[in-house]
This record gives sequence, structure tokens and C-alpha cells, in this order.
Amino acid sequence: MSFIIQFAPSLHIRGRSYLKSGLRFDIHPSSQYRHPTLPVPIQQTSVSPTISGSRETDTLLSNETLRPPLYTLTVHQYLAAGYLWDFWLATHPLFGQVVLKLVFIPEYPCRKPDYDFYIPKEQIFDEVSREDKRYLGSLASVQGDLVPFYYGMYGSKNDGSKKLDLNSEAEEEEEEEDEYVYYAILMEYIDHPIGPGSVWLDQEWKPSILAESLDVSDTMNYEEQSQFISDLEPAFLETPTSPSATNGMSILAVHEYIAAGYLWDFWRATHPLYGDVILKLVFVLDYPCAVPGYDNYIPEHRIIKEALREERRYLGPLAQLQGSLVPKYYGLYASKGDEVKFDGQEQEEEEEEEEDYWYFAILLEYAGNPIGPGSAWQDSEWKDKLYSAYERLHLHGVVHTEICSRHVLIDDEGRIRLVSFRRSSTGKLTKRRDVRELMLEGCEVRTNIGMENVHETTYDCLPPTYWSKLPDPDGFIRRVRANRNRPLPDWAIAINEWQDRQYGSVP
Repeated sequence: MSFIIQFAPSLHIRGRSYLKSGLRFDIHPSSQYRHPTLPVPIQQTSVSPTISGSRETDTLLSNETLRPPLYTLTVHQYLAAGYLWDFWLATHPLFGQVVLKLVFIPEYPCRKPDYDFYIPKEQIFDEVSREDKRYLGSLASVQGDLVPFYYGMYGSKNDGSKKLDLNSEAEEEEEEEDEYVYYAILMEYIDHPIGPGSVWLDQEWKPSILAESLDVSDTMNYEEQSQFISDLEPAFLETPTSPSATNGMSILAVHEYIAAGYLWDFWRATHPLYGDVILKLVFVLDYPCAVPGYDNYIPEHRIIKEALREERRYLGPLAQLQGSLVPKYYGLYASKGDEVKFDGQEQEEEEEEEEDYWYFAILLEYAGNPIGPGSAWQDSEWKDKLYSAYERLHLHGVVHTEICSRHVLIDDEGRIRLVSFRRSSTGKLTKRRDVRELMLEGCEVRTNIGMENVHETTYDCLPPTYWSKLPDPDGFIRRVRANRNRPLPDWAIAINEWQDRQYGSVP
């Protein structure tokens, strides 16, 4: 579940997080979030693709399988044959429409010594991994813009003669020493080539192509390039920073800076599996509440505790509300500030393994736009939606605490969505003290966001569902109403007077 940051080239770096392309994030060891995998083999569509090449790759491909976790890759069109690869158009459940580059090692065109571009069998892995390094190295910042998104390098030891048994671990162990029969690369599908052959371009296209090629050209001279390539390890797939070694590490495409909070920076991004997401990011070397005199001071060692508290809310009492009232939660991640580089620094990475994390991140579903900041005037229909949303939250025993219009969102379907649960607390609907706290927040929602008159907002405006699970609900509400006639303390009178001066009498 790791991902690599892909920063949009046109996005200016903002906020305190010093976000940049190439940062690798892994699921935090203390995180309890686990995304369910889908253990199904690759299969072909019922309509056989038309093969224009000379090899019978359709027969070989139809039974092809990859290692778990597995997803159904629907192959529906044969594109072309290259010097080394066959090219297929397919649909991946996570990445959408993709190009499958496949080489069948027992039979590929440039395997003969007299071939112009002869590649012996033992060098195929080097050729494939070289392309892998390019996409994750010098081309990482232009993926999805100038070059296709890269979705990893894969291998298979199944020649199609054996059916995949997902429950047979012993059989997989026995076959562990077998040689690979296939290598495959998955890439984003980007329309059609302008070739083959020479193509006449007008004056508008020529400068554009030249400028794009110069923009990503390697700045190293020939000797530096040769040394760089010679330093690359042939066993690249086994290094922990390779997406190919982690079943296809995801690329998180960050494309919009949203805002800064007390602790987190908020970015909007696209995840290949989760779609439109919010990246909540804190850079531990520079965050506002690190100053001891700050109102909401949080020492560095407590950042992870704050993040884990929020995770417990999402995976606990908010679990059933994800995707409807609150955003879907996609895990807590951390980074040591390592960029994905391919320069043979494996020993250095091992020595730095015990260093502290530089970044903490939370991924959430993108759930719309806030109605705030500030006061938001709402008609009776939207007030009812707002109050019903908080009633639903409270009936799950959650006290939001962060009563603010910035934390109330409206999604594309016109639903109220609530966010920011770092300071939230929980209670039981069978305890009077907890119910009072939930009812108090229900009234605060009506006065702070709904702009109801504070003098007219009492517990009577709340539905009986708040106290219906108490041992004596009728007796409880009678005592609450009896206390209503008691004189207010001086601090409450001062607040009421201030609110009257600030907002006036709100009907």
C-alpha cells in the first residue's frame, strides 16, 4: 500500500510541507488500516483479439497468471509486435485503460544471434529493468504529462500449462526456483502514435516536440551516463524502493494545494486505486503548533499519537459512516524523506533505516467543498440536513468537538459530509453524562453553524433519539428541563451578550 508522490509540473509548491516528486510513503507500522485485495487471475475477454503478428501470443496469454495480490486484467486488443515486446490494449480495475507490454522468453524475435538487435535470453531482465529505472527516475516528474504513467514491472513463471491454485502455498514454494517465462510492463494507454515511418509536421508541431524533448533530456554527459548505467544493480526488482518489487507501488498524483490547518497541510490528489483523495500531510521539521507558546501546542513526539487517534475514530465508531457521512479512510502513512533514486545506495539506505520519520500523511476520500470558513447562512432545508447529519454522528457516540463551518462539506450529490476528527471523543448513549455532552454539541451546531438564536436554543430542539437509550429517558429529560430555569452563570451571560452584539437576533 505504499505510494510515491508525483507532483504536478504546473503546481507551485505551497504550504509548509516542502512536498516534491519522488517522496516515498509506506503504511505506518502502527496503522491498523488494511486494504482488501482481490485474489483473481488475469483473464481474456470472450471476444478473441485479432492477431496481426507472427506469434501465437493469444494462446499463451489466455492462461497467463501473476502472483497474488491479483486483479483481473481484461485484454481486449492486440496492438503490435516490437523488437522485444508484444503490445496489448487492456483494462485494469485500478489503473483503467492500459498497455500491456509482454515478452514470452522462450519465443521472441530478437533472440537469434544474426538479428540486428540481438538480445540473448539472459539479458532480457537487464533490458526490462533499465526501462523500469528510467520511468521511476529521470521520467518520474513528467509521468502523466509528457510520458505515460508507469504501473510497474511484473514476471510470471507460469507457461500456461498449469492452472493457478490460490490456496496451494506448497506448490508455489516448490516452483520458487523456476525461471521466469514472461516479463510484463503496465503503462497508461495514450491514444495512437503519429507513425510508423516519417511524418511531415507543420511549424506549430515541430517546436513543440523539440521543446518537450529538451525539457526532459538528461543533463549528464556521455561519460556520466555510462557510469550511471554501469552502477545500476541487475537485481533492481529486489530493492525495497522499486514499485515493481512491491506489487506495483502506486503513484499519487498531487495537483492542488487546498489549505493549512493547525497541524496538517491539505492537498488534493489522484490515487490509482482510491480515485480523488485528500492528502493530509505534516512535515515534522516545520509545523505551526510546534511552538510551546502556541494555543494548540503539539510536541513532535505526539504527532503520531494525534494521527493514530484520528485513525481509531475512522476505523471504530465512524466505520459504518464512511462514504456517506464522513470520508472513506485510506490509511496512515509515513516517510523518512527518501526520494526514489536509482544510484546503488542500498547500503546507505540500510544505515538510515533507524532514522525518525520526516512526514506523516493520511489519505481520505475527497468529499466536496466546505460551507465555510466563517458564518454560512442556510435556508431551512439545509439546516435540517445539517442537524440530521450531526444527529446521525451523535447516535454513533461521537462528539465531533471541531464545530466549525470549515469542517462541514457538501459533496457532489448534495450530501453533508463531516471532517476533522483529530480532537473528537466518544461516549455511550446509555450514560447520562455522555448523552449530556452529545446534546450540548447538538445545540452548539444550531447556534455556531445554523446561526440559531442562542436564547431560544434549548435541549427541547433536539429529537428524543438522543436520550431514548438511557435507563430512564423520561425522567432524564424532565430533570434537564427543570434545570433550564436556573440562572445562568456570569460567563454564559457574557457569551450571550457578545453573540447578540455580533450577530443580532437571528430568527
